[in-house]
Amino acid sequence: MALGVTKRLVFYCIITTLGSVIYGWEVGMLNIIFSMRSTYGVRFGTFVDNGKGEFVATPSKATRESIITPMFTFGCVFGSILAMSLMDRIGRIKPLALGSFIYTIGSLIQTFSNTIVVFCIGRFIAGIACGVTMVVSPVYIAEITPKNRRGAMGLLFHFNLQAGSFFASIADTLCLKLIKGEAQWRTAVGCQLIPGTLFMALIWFGLETPRYLLMKNQDEKALDVLAKVREKSKDDQEVIEEYTDMRDKLKAEVTDGVVPWSQLFTNKFYLYRIVLCCILQFLHMLVGVNAINYYSSQIYKDYLNIDAAKWGSWLVVLNNLFVVVFSIPALKYVEKAGRRKILVYGALILAICMFLIFLLCLILDKTENTIFGVLCVICTYIYSVAYGWSWGSTVYVWQSEIFPLRIRSKANAIAMMFQYAGSVLVTGSVSILMKYLKYYTFLIFMTMATIAFIFSLLCIKETKGLSLEDMENLYSIDKKVNPKLRGDPDIKRDLDKAFDIKKC
Repeated sequence: MALGVTKRLVFYCIITTLGSVIYGWEVGMLNIIFSMRSTYGVRFGTFVDNGKGEFVATPSKATRESIITPMFTFGCVFGSILAMSLMDRIGRIKPLALGSFIYTIGSLIQTFSNTIVVFCIGRFIAGIACGVTMVVSPVYIAEITPKNRRGAMGLLFHFNLQAGSFFASIADTLCLKLIKGEAQWRTAVGCQLIPGTLFMALIWFGLETPRYLLMKNQDEKALDVLAKVREKSKDDQEVIEEYTDMRDKLKAEVTDGVVPWSQLFTNKFYLYRIVLCCILQFLHMLVGVNAINYYSSQIYKDYLNIDAAKWGSWLVVLNNLFVVVFSIPALKYVEKAGRRKILVYGALILAICMFLIFLLCLILDKTENTIFGVLCVICTYIYSVAYGWSWGSTVYVWQSEIFPLRIRSKANAIAMMFQYAGSVLVTGSVSILMKYLKYYTFLIFMTMATIAFIFSLLCIKETKGLSLEDMENLYSIDKKVNPKLRGDPDIKRDLDKAFDIKKC
C-alpha cells in the first residue's frame, strides 16, 4: 500500500504550519529592526544621537538586546507547558486556534509599546503562542500523514518557518528604506499581524487527527477523517487497511491510557527517548543558528566591514531567500536519504562552515582584504542553507515520529523546552560574547556542531518507512522492556535496516 500526498493533506498541513510561519517571522524580525538606529534604537535605548547626526551604540546596548531577544523564547517555554496540558484534553486543532489568538494579542502589544518593558511583555505573550504551535504542529503533521510521505510533509513545517523569516526580512527592509520616524519600526513590528491574522482565520478549517480521535474512542469519526484526508471513500480497501492497522496497534498501545508523570521518568523505555530528544533539541540551538538569525546584520558591519545601513538588510534578505529556495529539494529527498544521514552530514557541514567563518574573519581582520569579507558572507549563506535542510527541519520530523501516542504530547513539549533553553542561552549570550570574544565566538559554535555530529552518528536511529505505531521497538533497550512487536517479520526487517550503521 502506498498512499501518497493529496490536495487535502497538503491543505491541512499548510494550515497548521502557519504556526511555524509566525515563529519564523518573530525570529527573523529583530535582525533588521535592531538596525533601525534612529527610531527603534533611540526608543528602546540601544542607540543615541551623538550630536553630529550619527547614532552610536549606548553602553547598555548589549545588555538591552540580551533582554529583548530571549523574552520571546521564555514565552515559548510557557507555551510548551500549555500545549502539553491541552493536547491530550482537547486535541491538536483547538490548541493551535488558541495559539493564533494569543499571538495576535502579543503582536498588538509589541506594535503599540512605548517602553522596553511593554515591548518585552508583548514578545513574551507572542512566545507563548509560538510555544504552543511549535509543539502541536509537527505532531499534527506526523499523525495525519501516511508513513511513506511523513518526512516530506514534516519538512513543510520548517520550510514555512524559513518562509516566515524571509517575508519578515523583506517587510522590515522595506520599512527601513521607505519609512521614517516612529512609524518605521512600528510598521515593521506590526507586519507580523499579517501571518497571525491569516493563521487565526484559517485554522478553523483544520480537521482533528484520526489518531487523536481513536485515542478518544471516536472510531467512526476517525475513519471519516482518514478517508477525507486520503480523498477516498470509507469503503476503499487502502483506507480500510490503513485504518485497521492504525486502530489495532493504537488501541493496544493506549489500553492503560495516557502515561502519568510518575512513569514518564521512571520507565526506561520512555526516559531514553525523552533524553535523546532533549539533547537533540538543545544541540539544535547550540550549533549557532540564532547567532546568524538575530545578529547577521551586525556581523556584516562589525567584522566584515560592510556598510550595514546600505547593504546589511539586503544581505539578510538574500540569506533568507537562499534558505527558502534550497529547502525545496529537501522536501523531495528526505524520504530517500532518511533522517539519520541528513542529521549526521548536516552537523559536519555546519561545523566546517563555522570554522571557515571564524578563519575568514580572522584573515580579514589581519589583512583588511575585502575578498575575505565576501567569502565570509558566502559561508554564512552556505551555513544557513545547510542548517535549513538538515538540523533546522529534520530534528522536528524525527522527534514527532519517535514517541508513542500515550506520551507524545508530554514528551514533545519537554523536548521543545530544551530547544528554547538552548535558544535562550545563545540569544542571551551572543551579543555579549561577540563584544568581548569577537569572531572567536564562532569557534564555540564549531565545537557544538562537532558534538552534534558525534551525537547524531552514535545515538540517532533511522525512522524512515516505519509507521508511528511501529516506533516502539526501534532501540535495543526497547526489546527488553517492550517486546510486543518482536515477532513481526516486517518490523524486524525495518529495524535491521535502522540499526545498520554502514548505511550512514
